[in-house]
Amino acid sequence: MKDNVCRAITFINYHIPIRWDSNISVQYSTVGFFDGLFTKRININYEEDDLKPLWQHTSRLTAENEGYYSYQNIFGFSRDTWNNISDEIFWNKSTDEDYPLTFVVFLQIRDYLTDAHTIESQCRAFSNVIDEKLRGIGKAYTYGTIDKNDFVVCIKSKKYENAVGAIKALHDAGVNVVYSYTIFSVNNEVLKNLNEDKYRYLSDEIIPSICLKGIVNSFETGSSIALDRKYRQFCDILIQRLYGDDDPSKKIEEDKNKVLYDILGDNDFRLIARNVPLRKILREYAPGGILCYTEQVFPYYLFSSSLVLNTCTGKKEEIEDSEIKNAIEMMRREFTCHMCDNLSEQMEGILEVVKKKSLKKEDRVISICQAIFQLLQSLKVLEEAPTKKYDFYSLYLPLESLVQILESKIHDPDIGNVKMIYEFIHKISMTLHGTLRTDIQFFQIRDFNVIVHYAPAKIRAFYALWAMKIRDFYKKFVLEGQSSPHEYSFILAPGMYKGTAVRQLFENSQEEKRLMLITLPERHIYSPRWITIVLAHEVSHFVGSGIRNRKERHTVWLRLIARILELELQALFYRELLCISHTEVMSAYKKNPDLLTQIEDQLIKTEEKIRRENEDKKEYIFHSKQSIEIIMESYRKFLVYYIEQILTNFSCNIKYFISDSRKKNSIKASEEDIRIVCNRATEDMKLFCNEIGKVVFAKILNLFHVLTSETFADIMAILTLELSLEDYIRSFLKTELGEHEGEIREDNTITFIDVRIAIVVETISGIFSGNPNTRLYFSNYSNWINNPIRRLKTAKTLTVDERKILEAVSMFLKKKCALSSKINCYNAIYDSSSRSFKGSNSDFLRDEKVFDLICGYLRGCAKLYIEKVVESKDVEECRNDILKTYRNISKKTEIDLMEEIENFLSGAESEYANKKFSDEIFGC
Repeated sequence: MKDNVCRAITFINYHIPIRWDSNISVQYSTVGFFDGLFTKRININYEEDDLKPLWQHTSRLTAENEGYYSYQNIFGFSRDTWNNISDEIFWNKSTDEDYPLTFVVFLQIRDYLTDAHTIESQCRAFSNVIDEKLRGIGKAYTYGTIDKNDFVVCIKSKKYENAVGAIKALHDAGVNVVYSYTIFSVNNEVLKNLNEDKYRYLSDEIIPSICLKGIVNSFETGSSIALDRKYRQFCDILIQRLYGDDDPSKKIEEDKNKVLYDILGDNDFRLIARNVPLRKILREYAPGGILCYTEQVFPYYLFSSSLVLNTCTGKKEEIEDSEIKNAIEMMRREFTCHMCDNLSEQMEGILEVVKKKSLKKEDRVISICQAIFQLLQSLKVLEEAPTKKYDFYSLYLPLESLVQILESKIHDPDIGNVKMIYEFIHKISMTLHGTLRTDIQFFQIRDFNVIVHYAPAKIRAFYALWAMKIRDFYKKFVLEGQSSPHEYSFILAPGMYKGTAVRQLFENSQEEKRLMLITLPERHIYSPRWITIVLAHEVSHFVGSGIRNRKERHTVWLRLIARILELELQALFYRELLCISHTEVMSAYKKNPDLLTQIEDQLIKTEEKIRRENEDKKEYIFHSKQSIEIIMESYRKFLVYYIEQILTNFSCNIKYFISDSRKKNSIKASEEDIRIVCNRATEDMKLFCNEIGKVVFAKILNLFHVLTSETFADIMAILTLELSLEDYIRSFLKTELGEHEGEIREDNTITFIDVRIAIVVETISGIFSGNPNTRLYFSNYSNWINNPIRRLKTAKTLTVDERKILEAVSMFLKKKCALSSKINCYNAIYDSSSRSFKGSNSDFLRDEKVFDLICGYLRGCAKLYIEKVVESKDVEECRNDILKTYRNISKKTEIDLMEEIENFLSGAESEYANKKFSDEIFGC
């Protein structure tokens, strides 16, 4: 919508000493902790770009500052109809000239605004309060945010004291404000013209007192100058300029209105001055002023300074002692770290290690335990804070899992060598750091690398809790009569990564408590429409054992290996026999297409025997790692007991067929030639069977593991979020979901992604086409039936890259065939001429039997999913709840996104708070 406004407000701190060759151009000079402010309206086409322009804006700032300053970005969202002035007019230069004093007020409120249009209503309320208090001598514009600060109220005024009164009134504007932080600034163009008559009224406004603190530049030029000489001289000059009519010989310490203190702590001195004309203070920030950082005189005296303007508070009624006492009692109850304290009590093993004095053999374990314990103490800041708890839950839940996992393994002598533990701890620590970074309590923290670990707090917490929501939904898909045997938790860690990935701490299928680390590129934080898909995809890799159908998957992998072996043997034999007759060889294969079916039968019998021998591992025997090991063992024993007889029979059948053809068609090759060639081919095949088992099959099984795992996760995301084919295709390009498999496409080449998409399309299409009853539960079914790829290719909304993907998928599906009858067209893994294996060749995926086996397995998984949704009201309602959130985020605007995130976080906090309360009371 054109009316939607996104405003980036950036605060900077100069790196001292100033580099005078820099071209830092800021719009406003600020009074206080920050040195400058600039702002820019960001144009967003949410439907096309999500919030990517926010990331691009931040990236540009990083490139432009070249290390000259640190900065903090706040992005505000609003509409002009929510305010009494337009955003463009408010930030216009002429508005600054008419109302030269600019205030940016950050507000954090206690409660969520979840009802329809409540953020809009509150923006209106804040703007109306300011307008009412300023009575024509100022303007206001209010933004909501997806950051820790719920609202940003921007004020421009002619009168400083009136603006301060208006800011105080914000606390009574209909919501419970728990934190507020105000930054005062003046446009630099206005500062240059303060001597004009139009700004003389600023001299009439007297600031009751100012407090200047500073850190002295200790650089010496050869002569030793004491620090106090520098700051005393600096303060003398400043006082002379502020009180120009006073006797300059009068010392600061002799006047009670101008007091200079030596201090120990974060600064070297503090200057207190009373009854100071506002215009004179502001002039010192203009070019030529002693407080102007870019003037060469400032860095001679100081590294940094911070000026506070103090205004007198009006007389208030005294608070009764009884009210204070009641409030203290309530604070004790509310601001107590129940969950963190309870978790501390569970850390017996960890605390035992922390308290050990010896650091010789166990120093690594001690460092792990100390880091965990320290993280827990840091989390208490969030638990006991009076603001919302979405950030606390998004961090506490994975930390709780980490503590419980380590408690169970703390006495393992090799625990200190598990490298992934350190990474998990580091990611939780950096996410906690990024969360606290935007809290008002920690706003004044200098950070030279904000962009690396910073992302808007609410949207980051939304992703973390969204993953938990998806987890809770998938956990409902368990085997009949069972409850989920595993507990899952996720750490969401945005950072400098190439793509999105998920890893489990202690990757053992027998682990009951499972902690996953989701790493995603920070740029993807700004793609909520697609990251919600990615997380629905990634979580399904781990949660939902009942629909994963591992036993069927194991059988399919076994049959796939048999099928590839058949194709490779046929291709090898075919190439060996070409010297006899191309026509007769091809006729033999076409007339006897099942010459090698004994391979699959005998391989399955061998596998069943081995599986019976592994009864002690029955519960985990079909998990991917164990499944691959059993298949490989089955193949090795199959070679010993069956392969020679199968190959001999195969060779004989081919030999007899060709010999018979020779008599009828006068083939030039003699009977002896045919016998020699067939025998030689048989021996080569025996050697080949041994080599392919050693070199290739483990890689092929891992390929099938990745392929079935990724397509399964794709299907779960499609069914859960009701994605259209267009959404599914677009997700690859929007978030580089498959970038680790996406080779550079050359003309007429097929990539892993093409095969993956083709399998998913065929599976989903088959499900919806074959079972009309399921259409009642999936409103998007029409996107997936009646040749969906052909229909989508005609859509005008497709980009060039999306169209390329569809064309490649179509080409792959056209090339798919029964390769046994076209063995001359099969690009085999084994090159018989060089007797070597081709590293990346996977032409066997074109085989109809291979393709259908994979699709058949996935259709079975999808049917189990759909049956659960259809049969269980609880599952259907949970899915509808997820679907509602996804649609509100994906189909509307950035303003709707802000409102939906607020809604979602409110529900998540309530849900987890109630669950924890229940667990603690009833011991669940």
